[in-house]
Amino acid sequence: MLDSLTIKLDQLDCLEQIVKDWKKIHKVFVKKLRNENVTTSEISEVETISIKCSDEYGDGVHIARIIMADYNNLYYDTNDDCRKTQTDPRSSKGNNIDNFDFQVYPNPSSGHINVSFENETSGDILLIALNGSIVEKMSVENKKEISFSSINENGIYYIKVIQNGNIPLLKKVIILK
Repeated sequence: MLDSLTIKLDQLDCLEQIVKDWKKIHKVFVKKLRNENVTTSEISEVETISIKCSDEYGDGVHIARIIMADYNNLYYDTNDDCRKTQTDPRSSKGNNIDNFDFQVYPNPSSGHINVSFENETSGDILLIALNGSIVEKMSVENKKEISFSSINENGIYYIKVIQNGNIPLLKKVIILK
């Protein structure tokens, strides 16, 4: 399966920088999965991507950050102030997200995760596995806190909150049973 992914990445031809970054990230990710050596040049490229704004550059930034966790101990939320901007950098809708944030705890967790919001929240909350599959989805109305307890496997997961009228926010959680 990894060979197939590597071949498809090599065949992907696009001039968009975001796609080029995805290719770099995923090639390094595949090398790490195979326990192959990653060059200092590749690490440097992934590090450059890892400090970009994830709201603007998407989930590839999160994967780059996961890779970089093996090489540094940088707390990346300090690089993501763009999520508090007045507009979604990918659109012209101008969604206001000043009063929207959430916390995930405990992190790491043994399988039970709490999600708390600064204000009452309505929208969808998704628990997403690293491979992108949705493990669980909840729709909430006027809630300040919810929990997930259906996580059966160790791994890295994301909590994605899609609050009505706001840019989706994403936070990483690690499960260690």
